[in-house]
Amino acid sequence: MNQIAIVAMLAWPVVTLGLCARLGAWRGVIASYLASHVLLSARVGVPLAGLPDFDKYMAANLGALIGILVFDGGRLGAFRPRWYDGFAIAVCLTPPVATMAGGLPFWDAVSACSDAVLRWGVPYLVGRLYAARPGASRDLAVGMAVCGVLMAPLIAFEVLGRQSISGLIYGIPVRTGFKYGLYNPVLMARNSLELNLWVSLTGLSAFALWCGRSVRSLWGVPFGFWTAVVLAAAILCHQSAAVGLLLLGCFLLSLTVGKQRLGSVPEVIALAAVVALAPKLGGRFTLLGLAMIAGMRYLRDLQSRRLLIGMALVTPIFLVIRLTKIVSTQILLSLAYMLLGWERTYSLSFRWDTEDRIIPYVLGNRPLLSWGTMADGRFDKLSLHGRQLVDSQWIIQFELYGLIGLAALYGMLCLPPLLVARRYPPRAWTDPGNAAVAGLLAVLLVFTLDSTLNAYVMPPIPLIAGLLMALPASVGAGSPGPRREEPVDRELERVERLAISGRPREAEAACRRLIAARAQAPAGQAGLADACDRLADLLEALGRPEEAEAPRRRALGLRAALAAADPADPVGRQTLAECGERLARNLARRGRFASAAEIRGIALEQRAALAAAAPDDAEALIRYADGLNDLAWLLAVSAGPAARDPRRAVAMAEQAARLGPDRKAYWNTLAACYRAAGDPRLAYEALARSLRLGPDVSGYDDALLVPILAELGDPDGASRALARLDARLAALGSSAPPALAWLRDEAEAALRSGSTAGAT
Repeated sequence: MNQIAIVAMLAWPVVTLGLCARLGAWRGVIASYLASHVLLSARVGVPLAGLPDFDKYMAANLGALIGILVFDGGRLGAFRPRWYDGFAIAVCLTPPVATMAGGLPFWDAVSACSDAVLRWGVPYLVGRLYAARPGASRDLAVGMAVCGVLMAPLIAFEVLGRQSISGLIYGIPVRTGFKYGLYNPVLMARNSLELNLWVSLTGLSAFALWCGRSVRSLWGVPFGFWTAVVLAAAILCHQSAAVGLLLLGCFLLSLTVGKQRLGSVPEVIALAAVVALAPKLGGRFTLLGLAMIAGMRYLRDLQSRRLLIGMALVTPIFLVIRLTKIVSTQILLSLAYMLLGWERTYSLSFRWDTEDRIIPYVLGNRPLLSWGTMADGRFDKLSLHGRQLVDSQWIIQFELYGLIGLAALYGMLCLPPLLVARRYPPRAWTDPGNAAVAGLLAVLLVFTLDSTLNAYVMPPIPLIAGLLMALPASVGAGSPGPRREEPVDRELERVERLAISGRPREAEAACRRLIAARAQAPAGQAGLADACDRLADLLEALGRPEEAEAPRRRALGLRAALAAADPADPVGRQTLAECGERLARNLARRGRFASAAEIRGIALEQRAALAAAAPDDAEALIRYADGLNDLAWLLAVSAGPAARDPRRAVAMAEQAARLGPDRKAYWNTLAACYRAAGDPRLAYEALARSLRLGPDVSGYDDALLVPILAELGDPDGASRALARLDARLAALGSSAPPALAWLRDEAEAALRSGSTAGAT
């Protein structure tokens, strides 16, 4: 091992900070987790006294926590645990409790706790923090797909070149031999099985996005090509178990989000494969293949939600069978022989024999918490060969931490699919717009199934579990009901006619009567929201913004419930965003900047979800950028000093400018944000870009140019800009925006302050 391995490990938290600064906290954390899993060696660790080694898991988690604290610290403060987080908490607390109950020293308990927190707890927490972020699941799914694409050439290099990349870079050569005449690639994983499983999981994510047409192209190349590249890389790893799980996951996706795109293609391909291989498979496997195809046909007509629930329960049912012996091991081995053949069955019998010795030993002595350790060799005597031969995650968890530890871990892994299946409406599972969620669910299900045979630690897995666990809370439940009702439309048209004809008081009274009537009809929530919105518009037009707040907030709550009940409906999200933006403007005009920023954030989440659901919709993308721009301006300029957040404003304004580089207003806002953050040089550069895009018709460029030039030591230029601004305000007269007049006063104060400092 050379020094590069140690330096890369120790420097990774700094790399994570750079990624968060460049991509934003959430995407930076995703990139850090995925890149660390691929680039950092699993065989390197820096010893820490009394604690787990500083390895790739600690490096990635430490970087993620620091990145979130620095760039999105408010999210940690706003986190509130929910009941389903109890499983993850138990995963972290069971090891120290079991260790101390087993009579081990205190520092062993501390080490066990920190190990569980780093491997499972921190990634889960990060996923929970961003579960409500619009587009979070898509960001993670795309990140996994890109990870698979980037790994493909590395895998091809190892297979074809028969060289270890770990040996070339870190001086840690890993030789795992050959299979089917091909070199077994490892990259930075512990073994080739772990690598193949990870590449298969990235392939599932890519396949789901391709099925749902969520990503049309990547780097200018159709996304279908990249999906084929990742799937080919998984097959090139040539580990049959992982490839089999990949095919199972693709099959599940073809029955859900891929149903519209693929139709009956999976069944036709499977039938052709069985017919072509029938001479080599023999009669038993040919009949089994035909039976599976018939099962596929049945499952296609089964409600996708029930299929997902069934798959989520497979692993818990298997664990119950193994622990209780409801079905004997011999019967299970017979079934395995029918499905997998003699070689695989022999391997399973070897494992299950040792498991059958461990299970009664733990259940008969310390069933709840076990002993918390295998270091004393107490389990070695249960093996036929005097040493541990089990390598399945479930049995390791059970013999270390008993039934409580086992239930905690698999509750954390199996509960997210059940919750999402319960909360999403049935029709959502064939909607291509939910491809990212379906892909992440497939990844989690396949990993959970694999954990009954292998034991691998992959930080992106608890990250996915945390994200999906809280996703139902942000999606909501129930049926949305009718979106538009004809009686409401007619009544609202009458209100509109009264308002247009110059009778706003009568329009207000009619609107209040309509609200009272609709409040008695639970099925008319959309119509009630429309009526509340219209009443708020009338009150604002009558110069009564304080009274308009209550009906607007009521409309916002109703629209939020409707959008949560049917997250796939873009109309619901659109109306919710518009309602929130109108309420935020009302609050900002009345000086309630903190509340306005909060409501703007809600509206922005909906704009982000709409843009993520339709990446090719330029209008949705610009509306999202407009939302970023408006909230950034509010946080940097409009808000009172106590409510301002320049750092957050800069991040949003920079993203808006990236999305709309030719929009003058975005660069003006970015200049304001840089100045609020204390960087007049960058503010001047952004303002220069704004002026290059068009003349200062509104006067806002000069309003910002005055204090920026004053802070840069150019009072003459600031004075000329102030003169132009005064001329613009004089031309506008009484129609001048109040914000512009306020900015003019602030600019003059900044100029005087700069002049005084220069004289001193």
